[in-house]
Amino acid sequence: EEVVADEYVTLVANPLYTWGPSPKYERITIREIGDPTAAVQAVDNGDVQVASGQPTADLLALVEALANGDFTGGDEAAFEHIDLTFNNGGPFDPATYGGDEDKALAVRQAFLLSIPREQILDTIIKPLNPNAELRNSLMTIPGSPNYDTIVAGNGSDFYGGSDAERVEKAKGILADAGVSAPINVKFWYPEGNVRRGQEFELIQANALQAGFNVIDTSEPNWEFTDPSMFEINPHDAVIFAWSSSSLAITGNDQQYGTGKPSNFQDYANENVDANLSALETELDPAKQAELQTAVEADLFGDAATLPIFQFPGLTWWDNGTSGIAPNPLSTSYFWNFW
Repeated sequence: EEVVADEYVTLVANPLYTWGPSPKYERITIREIGDPTAAVQAVDNGDVQVASGQPTADLLALVEALANGDFTGGDEAAFEHIDLTFNNGGPFDPATYGGDEDKALAVRQAFLLSIPREQILDTIIKPLNPNAELRNSLMTIPGSPNYDTIVAGNGSDFYGGSDAERVEKAKGILADAGVSAPINVKFWYPEGNVRRGQEFELIQANALQAGFNVIDTSEPNWEFTDPSMFEINPHDAVIFAWSSSSLAITGNDQQYGTGKPSNFQDYANENVDANLSALETELDPAKQAELQTAVEADLFGDAATLPIFQFPGLTWWDNGTSGIAPNPLSTSYFWNFW
């Protein structure tokens, strides 16, 4: 019925819709509130009936103090990860070292080792979910049937150990590769995102110990994902989340396949392409797990990307609203809005 850019969209029920449950509301306004504190206040004031956002410990405290509402939390089917860019002439591009693939690999490995995953989990995520654990698979969620099997064979243990141990390992890899510090890394996160800003500060401080000068190239509009703006990703490293809207095992080729639309890092590996293609038609669950393990082994082996944690979710609503039961999959509480 009405759209106001960056503010809200109003949807009205279609009187011709007869092939499913009838909506209980004839009109719904979906509002965009960039400031999470304002989103909590909007529910408390009765201006908004239900809201959801990326939680921080401070936001959780505000939601817990709601005078006129309630809330729920839990894991979402989204996970935080860091991707490295292979073709922009930066520190992770073999062209920077005269085409020396091994040297570029060493720098990528060292940088991913310098990510303080434990510190991020303990200081930012565990206050929201005390049972949170590091995610060590790129294609399966912790607790899912094949997760442990895939993690055991995907090579993620290369990035195991404490944050301090990994920094020392990173130093040794750079020394063996003959790469001198400091190494400048242009790092993107969505500007204005409080939690990602906190993560960046921890990464910047820890990576410095390993020899990396992490430079803030954040901007709020995700411009690196738009090929009309940037044919080649200008950032050396980016942090964001992949979010699942179904339990399908297919679709990862869009992220990791050569030249695919969501492969913003220009990662290319023929074995990965072949195994992802086979996964699209494989019906045997055991063989599916084998293919997923092989794909992840190449991704970890190439130091292309590193998972960090599963997203904690947070949804809150006013006392006049009932039936809120968020689904871990996107679209959260909207799965049963009718």
